[in-house]
Amino acid sequence: MHRLLVRRVALALVLVLGFCLASPGAQGQFWVLVNGALNYTGPVTINGSLTVNAAGLSLLDPTSTTALFEGVKVVTAIPDATLTTILTLTVPNAAEAAEIWIEVVSSLGAGGAIGAFEASQASFWTCAVTRVAGVNSVVGCTSITNGTGAIVAGGNGITNARSFTAAAGGVSVVNTHTLQLSITRTAGSSTNHQAVVHYRLLNNQAGGVTIS
Repeated sequence: MHRLLVRRVALALVLVLGFCLASPGAQGQFWVLVNGALNYTGPVTINGSLTVNAAGLSLLDPTSTTALFEGVKVVTAIPDATLTTILTLTVPNAAEAAEIWIEVVSSLGAGGAIGAFEASQASFWTCAVTRVAGVNSVVGCTSITNGTGAIVAGGNGITNARSFTAAAGGVSVVNTHTLQLSITRTAGSSTNHQAVVHYRLLNNQAGGVTIS
């Protein structure tokens, strides 16, 4: 999943390079390879907003208020068979709409038949959120799709389940929702499981729903 984020950043850089090569104003500007890193020499103009930092990658459509945010986080020490918050949505008291795309790789913790990471499971689901000013926000999610799990020889199996919470907060204030995941061993006593979460927020409003 880190590779996917790197690929998206690389694609954005390629698009910027294409613009510079096609633009008369790009003469004299060039890319150079320095110690294995690609460095651009010269000014860059992006008609919109592209932000890359430790939190993730953010894109803003310059022709509208639509925004896209993508990131990765690791959630550790998840108790067995216990719904645990992996993401939190914050929804302003305004007309808002967003889609949330969630991809998870979960792994069993120590204490099982073999040891930590004796089984891992890939899962995916999406959610939508909507709100009108003066009314609580609402979240709806698809069923979780579990890919084929991977189990080492002699290890115990793993299953994932998802849930979400109704709006916290009144109709006149900011609302929050949590997106939750449970990781369950099929046998043994492993616990303190881990989930690597790759998420994407497609936002109808640039300053609207946020995710953390």
